[in-house]
Amino acid sequence: MNNGQMRNAESNYFAIRSKLSRLRRRQLAIQSCNGVLWFVGYGFVATATASLLEGWLHFPPAIRLPLVCLLVLMGLWLLVQKLVLPIGSQVLRPTWTPNIEQGLAREVGRYFPHVGDHLINALQVYHHLQQNREGYSPELSRLSLVTVWDKIKDLDFNSVAPWQKLQPVVRFTVIAGLVFLVSITLFSKTFNIGAMHLLHPQTSFRPQLISAWEVSPGNVEIVEGDSVRISIRVKGKYKGPILLRWRQSDKKVFQTKQLLAGPENVYSYLFTNLRESVKYMLQAGEESSEMFTIHVEKRPMVRLLQAELIFPAYSGLESRYLQDNVGNVTALKGTRVRLYLKTNKTIKQGWLEFDRGKKLPLKPLGAELKGQFRLVRDDVYRIRLIDNKGYRNRDPIEYYLNVTADQKPVVRLPLPGKDVDLGEDLKLALQINAEDDFGLSRIRLGYQVQKAVQVPGVKDTTLRFIELKLPNQNTTQVQLDYLWDLSSLSLMPEDVVRYFAEVWDNDAVSGFKRARSQVFTARFPSVYEIYQEVTEAQDEDIENLKDIFTESQELKRKLDEISREMQKNPDLDWLKKQDLEEIAQKQERLQKNLEQIRRELEQAIERLEKGELLSQETLEKYQQLQQLFQEIMTPELQQAIEKLRKAFDQVDPEKLKTAVQRFNLSQENFLKSIERTTNILKRLQIEQRLDAAAKLAQNLAERQKLLNQQLEEIASQQLKELLQQQEKIREDATTLDQVLKDVKEKMGEFNDLQPAQMDSLLQQMQDILREMAQQNQGMAAGNKSTALKSGQMSQQDLEQLRQMLVNLKKNLVNDQKKQVAEAFARSAAELLRLSEEQEQLAQQVGGLSATSPKLNELAEKQLNMLNYLGKVSKQLYQLSQKSFFVTPEIGRAIGKSVSHMSSALNHLTERNPRAASNSQRLAMGGLNEAVLQIQNSMQDLAMAASAAGLEEFLRRLQKMAGQQQGINQQTIQLMGQGQMTLEQQAAMARLAAAQQALRKSLEQLQREFGKRSEILGRLDGMGRDMDEVIKDLRNKQVTRKTIERQQRILSRLLDAQHSLRQRDRSRRRQARPGKTYIVRSPDEIPPEILQQRERFQEDLLRAQKEGYAEDYLELIRRYFEALSREMENLEK
Repeated sequence: MNNGQMRNAESNYFAIRSKLSRLRRRQLAIQSCNGVLWFVGYGFVATATASLLEGWLHFPPAIRLPLVCLLVLMGLWLLVQKLVLPIGSQVLRPTWTPNIEQGLAREVGRYFPHVGDHLINALQVYHHLQQNREGYSPELSRLSLVTVWDKIKDLDFNSVAPWQKLQPVVRFTVIAGLVFLVSITLFSKTFNIGAMHLLHPQTSFRPQLISAWEVSPGNVEIVEGDSVRISIRVKGKYKGPILLRWRQSDKKVFQTKQLLAGPENVYSYLFTNLRESVKYMLQAGEESSEMFTIHVEKRPMVRLLQAELIFPAYSGLESRYLQDNVGNVTALKGTRVRLYLKTNKTIKQGWLEFDRGKKLPLKPLGAELKGQFRLVRDDVYRIRLIDNKGYRNRDPIEYYLNVTADQKPVVRLPLPGKDVDLGEDLKLALQINAEDDFGLSRIRLGYQVQKAVQVPGVKDTTLRFIELKLPNQNTTQVQLDYLWDLSSLSLMPEDVVRYFAEVWDNDAVSGFKRARSQVFTARFPSVYEIYQEVTEAQDEDIENLKDIFTESQELKRKLDEISREMQKNPDLDWLKKQDLEEIAQKQERLQKNLEQIRRELEQAIERLEKGELLSQETLEKYQQLQQLFQEIMTPELQQAIEKLRKAFDQVDPEKLKTAVQRFNLSQENFLKSIERTTNILKRLQIEQRLDAAAKLAQNLAERQKLLNQQLEEIASQQLKELLQQQEKIREDATTLDQVLKDVKEKMGEFNDLQPAQMDSLLQQMQDILREMAQQNQGMAAGNKSTALKSGQMSQQDLEQLRQMLVNLKKNLVNDQKKQVAEAFARSAAELLRLSEEQEQLAQQVGGLSATSPKLNELAEKQLNMLNYLGKVSKQLYQLSQKSFFVTPEIGRAIGKSVSHMSSALNHLTERNPRAASNSQRLAMGGLNEAVLQIQNSMQDLAMAASAAGLEEFLRRLQKMAGQQQGINQQTIQLMGQGQMTLEQQAAMARLAAAQQALRKSLEQLQREFGKRSEILGRLDGMGRDMDEVIKDLRNKQVTRKTIERQQRILSRLLDAQHSLRQRDRSRRRQARPGKTYIVRSPDEIPPEILQQRERFQEDLLRAQKEGYAEDYLELIRRYFEALSREMENLEK
C-alpha cells in the first residue's frame, strides 16, 4: 500500500471516530434529560401528596418530621439512580478508549443489520495494526477500514439514540405536573397549609383545646385501706378521652388508665384500698396537668405472728412453734395455743375475736402483744388492733382452728386371721396386733358361744370377756401372743365361738376410745365333718397317684424306646435329644406333683390326729408312709436328670448312653415306688376308716346317751324340742353306715382281705338306723316311753358296734402282721439255707485246682443258687407292696449277695477257684446279713406301737414347752424397740443362748427316744425353725417372721404333748414295750434286674458247653462281664 492509501485509511478511522463521538454525546444528553424528568415528576407527586395529607390530617411533629425526611431521601435516591450515577459513570471515564469506541460500534452494528460486526471488526483490526504482534498484513487491515467507511459514511448515527426514548418519562412528568396543578387549584388552602407545615416539620401547629384542669380532691390525705374517687373537669374545647397516670411515692414507673367523659363532661376514677401514698397527673394529647398527691396514713397491722402449741400430756408430744406468720392451727383437742405478735406501731388495745362469739383480750407491750387460749373445737379467729390515734386494722386475716381427732385405735387378729376349726385339745393360738397414734391403755378378748343344739327354753347370747395385760402401759403398738384354752367353755361338736379383740386408747381429754377387731369364729367340728373332709382329700390323692403312675409308665416306655435305638446307633439326633429333655421336664413335674400329694397327706394326718380319728398303729403307719414319699423323691433321680442334661452338651455318645441308662433305671425305680406307695396308702385307708368308724360310733353312742338323759328329765309335751337333736344323730348314723360300706368296698380290692367280715357290722348298723327311726317317730308323736326305749337300744347297739369295729381293726392288723411275719420267716429260712449251701460250695471250690473237671458242675450249682435267690427277692418285693418292714437294708444285703454270687459264677467259668471261693464267702456274708436284717424287721414288727418311755418323753416335752413360752414372751417385749440399748442387746444375746440350749435339748430328746419325736409330734421341722430363731436373735434382727417361728415351735410342742396323752389313754392296757421304726423299700433289687443277670449267666454257661474256641470264648466271657458290671452300676 502506498502512502496515499495509508493516509486515506487514517482519515477514514478519524471520520468513523467522529461519528461515534457525536453518538456518545447524544446518548449522554438523553440520559440527563431522563434523570431530570424522573426527579421533577417525583417532586410533583411527592409534594402534592404530602401537602394534601398534612393539610387534612395535621400530623404531629413526631410523624411529620420522619415523613419529610423519608420524602427527601426518596427524592435523593431517585436523583442518584437516574441522573448522577449514569452521567457520572460517563464523565469519570477517560475521554475516549477503544472499549468506548467498540461499545458504540457494537450498538451501531445492532441497529444497522447490514453493518453488523464489520465496523467493530475493522476497528479492532486497526488497533491491532498499531502493534501488529501477530504479523497481520497492514494492507489488508487498512483495506477493511476503508471498506467499512464506505458502508457507514452515509448513515445517520443519531437514529441509534433517538429522543423518542424519553416519551414514557415525559408522559409521567406531564401527568405528575397536571396532578400538582389540580391539587393547587382545587385544594389550594389545604395544600398551602400542608406545604407550610412540611417546611417547618418540627413545629406543632395544633390548636390549644384545654384551657384549665379542675381536679377534685387534688392533694388529699386518707387512712390506709380507704378508697379515693378523683373527679376531673376539662375547660376548653377538648371532648375526647384523657389519660390518668399515677405511681406510688417510692416508685418511678407510672401506671396509666384511659378515662372517658361521663355525664356533664366529668371524668372520674376510684383508687381502692390504698396502702401507699400515690402521685398522679392527667394528660390529654400533649397537654397535661400538674402532679397531685394522695397521702396514705398507715393502719395498725401485725408484722410478725408466732404461735406455740403445747399438746396434752397424754400424747407425749413436745411443744413446738409454727412457722412465722402462720396462725392456722391444727392440733389435738386440749392443746394450748400461745400467740406472740409484733405490729408496725404502738398499739393501744388488742384482742382475739372468735366466730363463736368469744373475745379474748391480748396484753399490749408497746408494739408487741401476747395471749393464749385452749383448742377445744373447730373455730375461726381474727386479731383486732387499735393504735394511739384510734385507727383500727381493717379486714384482719381469718385464722382457722382445726381440732385433729385422736384416731381410734386399730386392732387385728392376724393369727389365725380366719375362721378356724378347733382341735380336740380346744386350744387356740392367737396373735393380737394393736396400735394407736398416742398409746393404748387396755386390751381384752371378747367371745360368745353359739350352741349347735340349744337347751330347751335357754338361749344364751351373753358376751364374755378375758382381760389381757399390756406389756407396757401407754405403748403405741403391741403384739400379744395368747394361747386360749377353750376347754372351760364346755363346747360340744358343731358349737361355734365368735371371738374378737378390743382395745382402748389413752385419750384422757375426749374420753378413752374403743376399737374392736374383725369377728372370727372358732368352730368345734364334729368327727363326721373331719372324716368327710379327709376322705375326700385322700381319694383325690389316690387318683392323682394313679395319674402319676400312668404318666410315669408312658415316660418309661419312651425311655426304653430311646435306649433300644441307642444300642443300634449311639448318636442321637436333635429330635431325640428334645424328647429326652421333655421326658426330664415331665419327670421333674411329676416329682413336684408328688411333693404336693405328700404335703396334702401330711395335712390330712394332722386333721385326723387332732380329731382323734386314728389309732396309734395307723398313725405310725401314716408317718412311715410319709417317709416312703421321701424315698420316692431320691436325690439319685435328680442327679440322673442333671447328668442327662450335661451329657447333651458333650460330644461323647458313650457318656450320653450311660446317662440315659441311669436315668432309665432311676425312672424304673420311681415307677415301682409309686406303685408301692399307692398300694400301701390304699391299705392304710382301710385301717384309717375303721379307726374313724369306731370313733364315729363312740361319738354317736355318747350323744345318744346324752339325748336319753334329756328325755328322762323332760315332760312328754317337750319331746319335740329335742327332735332336731335326734334327727342330727340319725343323720350322722347314716353317714357311719356309708363309711362301713366304703370300707367293705375297699377291702374287696385286695385278695388277702375278707370283705365278708363287714356284713355283720352292716347288719348291726341297719338295726341301729331302724331303732333311731322308731325313736324319731315316738318323739314326734309325744310318746316318751317308746322314744326312750328305742334310744336306749340304739345306745347299746352303738357301743357294741364300736367294740366290733375295734376288734375288727385289731384282727385286721394282727392278721396282716401274722402274714408278714410268716413271709419273713419263710424268706429268712430260705436265705439261711442258701447261706449254708453257699458255705459248703465255697469249701468245695476252695479245695479244687484250676484244672479240676468239677468246676463246671459247681458252676451249675452256683447258677441254681443265684436263680433261687432271685425267687426269694421277688417274694420280698411282693411283700414290700403291703408292709413297711421290708427295709432297704434287706434289699442291699440281698443285692450284695447277688453281686458276689455273679462274681463267683464268672470266676468259676474262668476256672479261677480261689477267686470264686472268696466271692462265695462274701455272698454268704450278704445272705447272713439279709437274714439278720429280716430278723430285726420281725422284731420291729412284733414290738410296733409300743408306749415304752412315754411318761419321761411327755415330761421332757412339757418342760421344753414352758421354756419356749418364756423365750417367746421376752422376745415380743424386745421387738420393735428401734435403737437398742446395751442392756437390751445383752437381753437379746441371753435369749439366743436360751434358744440354743433348747435346740440341744431337742437333739438329745431325739437321740434318746429314737424316732418317736418324728412320729408323734413331727418335731423334725421344729429344729430348722429353732436355727432360724437363733440366727435372728444373734443378729438382733427380730421380725414378725421370728415371732411366727417361735409360735410355731410352741404349737408343735403342745400338739406333741396332746397327741401322746390321747394315745396313752387308749393304750394303757398294753404292757409290752416296743419301738417305732421308719423303714425303707428294697428298690435296689427289682426282679427285672435279677432276671437279666440270670440270663447273662445262663448264656455264658451255654457258650462254654457249645465248645467254642478258647480265644472266641474269651471274647464272649468279656462281653458278659461288661454286661454284668453295667447291671451292677445300674443297681448302685
